[in-house]
Amino acid sequence: MANPSEIAQSWLLKFSSAVAAGRVSEVLACLHPHGYLRNVFAWQFAIRSLSGHGEITSFLNEVNIPSLTSFELETDANKSSWTPQTFQSSPPMPVTDKPGVLASFSFRIASPTSASSTLAIGRGLVRLIQSNGGDYTATTLLLKMEDFVGFEERQDYIAPPHPLPWRLGTLEERIAAKEAVFLQTPDVLIGKN
Repeated sequence: MANPSEIAQSWLLKFSSAVAAGRVSEVLACLHPHGYLRNVFAWQFAIRSLSGHGEITSFLNEVNIPSLTSFELETDANKSSWTPQTFQSSPPMPVTDKPGVLASFSFRIASPTSASSTLAIGRGLVRLIQSNGGDYTATTLLLKMEDFVGFEERQDYIAPPHPLPWRLGTLEERIAAKEAVFLQTPDVLIGKN
């Protein structure tokens, strides 16, 4: 078996080219005929779980396929905590005796009003298995929106667990301490009607 990173990168290049072209048939060629596609606010502001080429085709005909752009495999090189790795397939996914590849990637979601501007950042997770022809296809593909650009979730305001939580006082004291920290760095979203 080739390097999992090379397999994942090759598949992601093929998938991103199919998405950029906006052709349903090319996107389907990247997916196993009995595979699953899960959309979590990526192509459509909805959560959808689809099985097989029939359901996936109907869904892809409803969405703007090229709205997903700038696909990048997550590897050690781009300081991700995730690198492509192998796995052994098992039901209900299509089963093969060859090891598959599990990989994550990031992408951008274009604004519906301007294709050149980014609305949100997304992440994907794919499980690839080798077909009889030697190509790798996705048995499961998850595409999810992570953050709206300019309104990213803060990662620094949730206190890490204390190694000795019973030494932090009563529940009321702990809640008061968290509220004090939160009030020092509030998040404010101002809307306009």
